[in-house]
Amino acid sequence: YKKAKKLMSNNIEDVKTWKDLERAINNKKLVKANFCGRIDCEEKIKEKTNGVTSRAIESNSKGKCVHCNSEAKLKVYFAKSY
Repeated sequence: YKKAKKLMSNNIEDVKTWKDLERAINNKKLVKANFCGRIDCEEKIKEKTNGVTSRAIESNSKGKCVHCNSEAKLKVYFAKSY
């Protein structure tokens, strides 16, 4: 359990900017980021990153969406299916 938990925590990256999201995804990380919650914004993220989608919602959030910079409503995990 401890080994799996450590592996998981080492592969989650909390990002604030679009550039950081792209870098983390390119490094095959699970990304935790602020998100506005709009479907069209998620579709654009998917297009720009060749398949990254939201995987889980952690909580409500304040701040700016990692993609569109509008007010974020959620803290979301994003990842690419390999």
